[in-house]
Amino acid sequence: MSGPDNSTAGIPPPIPVFCDWRIEIRGCILSQIWVTEVSISLVTNAILAFTGAVFFYYRRRYMWQGLFVDQSGGIRPLPVDCLLLFWGISTVLRALYALLLLFDAFSAYWQRELLQELGWTFLCFGAAAYLIGIIYTIPVSYTRGSDAMISLGSTKRSTNNGVNNDKSNTHVIILPTPVQLNYILGAYFLYPTLIMLPAAVLSGVGRDQGNFETAAAWTTVHYVAYWVYDWSVSLISAYYGIHFMLILRSSMNNFDNRSAGGTYHQSNSPTRQAFHRLKYTMAYLFFLSFISGPGWGMYGIRYISMVTGPNLYSLFISGTWYITGPQPLIAVCQYVLAKRIYQHYIGKSKSANNITGSSVQSTTISSRAPPAMQDGILITQEIGVEMDFALDMKSASDKNKPDKKGSQEFELMNKSDTEDGRSEDNV
Repeated sequence: MSGPDNSTAGIPPPIPVFCDWRIEIRGCILSQIWVTEVSISLVTNAILAFTGAVFFYYRRRYMWQGLFVDQSGGIRPLPVDCLLLFWGISTVLRALYALLLLFDAFSAYWQRELLQELGWTFLCFGAAAYLIGIIYTIPVSYTRGSDAMISLGSTKRSTNNGVNNDKSNTHVIILPTPVQLNYILGAYFLYPTLIMLPAAVLSGVGRDQGNFETAAAWTTVHYVAYWVYDWSVSLISAYYGIHFMLILRSSMNNFDNRSAGGTYHQSNSPTRQAFHRLKYTMAYLFFLSFISGPGWGMYGIRYISMVTGPNLYSLFISGTWYITGPQPLIAVCQYVLAKRIYQHYIGKSKSANNITGSSVQSTTISSRAPPAMQDGILITQEIGVEMDFALDMKSASDKNKPDKKGSQEFELMNKSDTEDGRSEDNV
């Protein structure tokens, strides 16, 4: 009788073929790196979830205006509260997922795919509500047609043969109506819910059934869909973010020229500093979605090669996935919001409740110069989230009439002064 076969003695078990660091971090190539990244994700998301809950509680108790308000026949999302709610839920889910993944508490791959994807889905909800809320805060008169001629800045004068020619700095911007904005918001909510989330779950089901080819196919669909979503977000954030900041800068410059002291152009001006925070936040949102889109798309297309061996691209994507992706942006948003809440708490800012919904109280610039500057600070201190000053400007833009069908020209806070030194537009 022959003895037992010991030909395999001392040979380590084979490394799994599908070592997908998104849903498995142990027994894989470079598993120590994956465990470290998941641990960092757990700590950072837990901290952001706690601070976000505190800020949301304060706003819910003392500064609440709702998540959505009726405006001009549409439902406008209030960006700051929607951002806090959806991104807060996202950080809770991502922290929970990291915790369960570290302790290997899942019993099936579809559970891992479902929970990790839910965190990203609510992140998409917050980004969509934020962008649509910013577009809504452009004065209501802008949303009455498909194209709007917006005059920004002062008029340039040139002399030709003794004749003065006035040329204004004019931009054309496409602005959907409030109803169209609601359709766009609904599409941005349904897209990840009906495409990315089911694709992730079906990928997990395929892995549970041992059908890795099917799982890889659904993963490809999953992340190619993310590519489309991220690039659409980046294009919208760039297009409307740039135009909205042009409107804000022109309006604040014109107001500053008419106010005493020229406080906006001072280096330590709160309005100027807050405006730059808005600019940097919008730029971060644009670049994050613009870069991550093709990154996730290529990850889905080359999924097999990504999870069968170590490579620098997989390391880069995993770091973005767990650490350097949404957490820095959420932290910046919470930091700026914390300063706004602190001002409200100590009573330095009285303008948080001056404007609710579409109700605007109009006064002249000369009679309300200090409060107007406070309202201007609100635009940017909340990262463009409550945009009280922009809503306040609609009292001026509502007076303008369209020059022709399909287009309008608006002169934001750029009117000539009356004889008593007051602006003709009451803002």
